[in-house]
Amino acid sequence: MNDLKNKVIIITGASAGIGRQCAISCSQLGARLVILGRNEQRLAETKAMLEGTEHLLISQDLTDYSALPGMISDVVEKMGVISGFIHSAGIETVLPFRMIEPNHFEKAFAVNVILLLN
Repeated sequence: MNDLKNKVIIITGASAGIGRQCAISCSQLGARLVILGRNEQRLAETKAMLEGTEHLLISQDLTDYSALPGMISDVVEKMGVISGFIHSAGIETVLPFRMIEPNHFEKAFAVNVILLLN
């Protein structure tokens, strides 16, 4: 694996699952992390699992698009140049097909995809 020493990596969806494991693995490789998610308590649990101490936790709704530029500016100010980005945030809706409405797709698409386009 590559060495990530002193690289700043932003990881969305870091409060659980793949995002959490990506955060743990990147910290083991020396990265300084910005971990993002909606659940601050679970993000704190992830942060406690990380190696190193120079990590930033941000509880943020990624569908609040107007807040993202300011958040990124704050990250750069606090952490320095961003070296990488892992987008692991994702949601799903489990419903019988006949109960699914367009807003279910819009919400999932907003979290799972749109961030990549901004």
